Amino acid sequence: MHYELWHMPSGNLVNIFEHETDALVVVRRAFEQSGREAGESFALGTEDRRGRSRQIAAGGDLLTRALADNPEQTVRSA
Repeated sequence: MHYELWHMPSGNLVNIFEHETDALVVVRRAFEQSGREAGESFALGTEDRRGRSRQIAAGGDLLTRALADNPEQTVRSA
């Protein structure tokens, strides 16, 4: 299984990760460097060895998941 991080506005695949937490770091850094809109611009999905894909989270839900993965960060309001 691997995790795919997509940039929703462009429709581009950002990267493929072996671990979900590595993808969440990218989302968290985008938020920290460029604010809420940047942090909410991603979608995370997974694909298993049989090629079945499913979305894990996107937008604000994914940002919340990324920030929860790092307890030192709190969500800033827009």
